[in-house]
Amino acid sequence: MIKRDLVRSVVRPVRKTVLGQYYLSDVFGDDLISAFSLVDLGNQRGSVDSAFNPVVRQRRLSDSATLSFPAPIGDDLLSWLAGSNSTTPKLYDQSGSDNDAVKVSNNNEPALVTSGAIILDSLGNKALSFDGTDDYFQTAAGSLLGGNLTLQIVASFSDSQNDVFEFGGWADNGGWILMIRDTGVLFRSKQSGTANEYYGVSSANDYVDGTPHLFTLIIKDFTTSPSISLFVDGVEISLSVDTAKTGTYGESQTNGAIGKRRTGGDVAGMKLSCLNVWDADKSTQRADIESLISTWIKTPIS
Repeated sequence: MIKRDLVRSVVRPVRKTVLGQYYLSDVFGDDLISAFSLVDLGNQRGSVDSAFNPVVRQRRLSDSATLSFPAPIGDDLLSWLAGSNSTTPKLYDQSGSDNDAVKVSNNNEPALVTSGAIILDSLGNKALSFDGTDDYFQTAAGSLLGGNLTLQIVASFSDSQNDVFEFGGWADNGGWILMIRDTGVLFRSKQSGTANEYYGVSSANDYVDGTPHLFTLIIKDFTTSPSISLFVDGVEISLSVDTAKTGTYGESQTNGAIGKRRTGGDVAGMKLSCLNVWDADKSTQRADIESLISTWIKTPIS
């Protein structure tokens, strides 16, 4: 049997598998550094054999056994669970870069199966549900970004404040947390060294409505003079950028964290179906990428 790591590159995706099929990066570009979803994103990863292409690893709560599953997630998982619920220790990176999202401890694993059923969002997408207390993943993708970023998620939110993704490092160049809130604050927090400088971006829109939305965040030059664009369900959102100001933010931040709860934050209402990260400004390809994602995952623009 060919080992999975022999058909995937360590740093950047190879262009084709031995079967002649393409990686997701061949569609979205080599600057795609991570791609997480419970669906096989266009079957772009090569073989459909589960030994090559798991999309998620599950923990059976009845005995703590773990097993990886390919897409489509369904009967095989439920049969293995035999009535037990499950949590998620790992999401496999589908970009070909091996930047998997992994749990920090068994207590930090988002749920996928509860009460004998796979969790769905309101459009019927299979989704990971975060408990709002300590569930989160961590991926190396957060520390691999240079200065430009395109971040895309498909998720629904029903709690007032949700911390989604932390990136950009937390040393002299500062770092960021993507937040979705009912008060319209969509993006928060540049921290530089020991001085807490906040760079708030807000919108009049409320996306904490329990409906899955496709968010595309594009930031040019986020380490120095950021230029920020936000698109929701294919429509650019008018943003107001607050002047950076000194404040108090006493928590240490975790580069590459997905769904980590912060003071005043919550992720109990987050159901996550997809998260993709590019180390680049993908403005010119944005509409095509959103259209393609919406053929695989139901969104308001599907």
